[in-house]
Amino acid sequence: MRRRPTTSLEVHHMAGEVTRLIHTDRVAADLCAMRQLDEAVGVPGLGSWFDQVREKWVVRNRNVYHLMERDGRLICFVGLIPLHRKSYQSFLDGERYPFPDLQLDDILTPPEYSQARLNGLWVWCESFAYRDSDAACALGEFSFAHLAKSNVRGILVTTSRPRDEEQCRWWGFIERYERGTCPTGTRRLWYADEESIGSASENPLGYPVPVRTLFMAVKHRFASPPLLKLSPTQRQVARLFYLEERTEREVARTLGIKQGTVKAHLKRIREKAEPYLGSTVSRAIASWLHDRPAEVIGGPGLGSVPQGGTAE
Repeated sequence: MRRRPTTSLEVHHMAGEVTRLIHTDRVAADLCAMRQLDEAVGVPGLGSWFDQVREKWVVRNRNVYHLMERDGRLICFVGLIPLHRKSYQSFLDGERYPFPDLQLDDILTPPEYSQARLNGLWVWCESFAYRDSDAACALGEFSFAHLAKSNVRGILVTTSRPRDEEQCRWWGFIERYERGTCPTGTRRLWYADEESIGSASENPLGYPVPVRTLFMAVKHRFASPPLLKLSPTQRQVARLFYLEERTEREVARTLGIKQGTVKAHLKRIREKAEPYLGSTVSRAIASWLHDRPAEVIGGPGLGSVPQGGTAE
């Protein structure tokens, strides 16, 4: 059973730091370190109760938190909770507030998340915690690069401290509404999407503010004209095999075709890719498709959606 070499983006190395997801074999320890960092930077202590809430989110989808370490010490982390489109809209409209109203079924499962990263992703930035300004810059760079790899359609941010509000304005998020108070200040919800970006008048240099640059980068990656001219079935095979890291047998079972047919499609995909990549190596093709997801978006049976639709 052939599986292509992995191109997992779980661990990143930036300027000496290592960024990773929560380890499945040490969830409690990682969540405890996150809580201690929260408390160290002025977030009110919620005790182990909040660890239990976060653990349920991690069990649902471990892609929700990204931890950055230096010499084995946690220096910052970001919580990027992938939401169903309807859930995002209910928070945006004020029907519910992300915390404490978030339910487990608001969060995308890993398969749903994989689909949404190509077809349309809505995210709640639950946390952005850092020890110092250097860590903040590194975390901001990582978060921008990470989100730019997905077809992000909308981002929510919740704040309860004046410092966080200043950061939202700098990034270019729009304040949507207030929702009561807490020990550190007023709870506020902010948002940004490809259509509604913060006013240029709030930024001395005008556009583009960082979050607008993010959506411009996303649009460039996901709206670029395809070069390979893959057929609908070839797009399905390429997406499952190279981006979702399925085996040939799994691809055949998913699409209801013979494994030999999958092999034939992969051969044709390699032939089409070689003139542009100068290679037919699976890892090279996978890396190239990660950078040009428009090559595999669409095709029946994979949950493709039109602009503005839902990836549920």
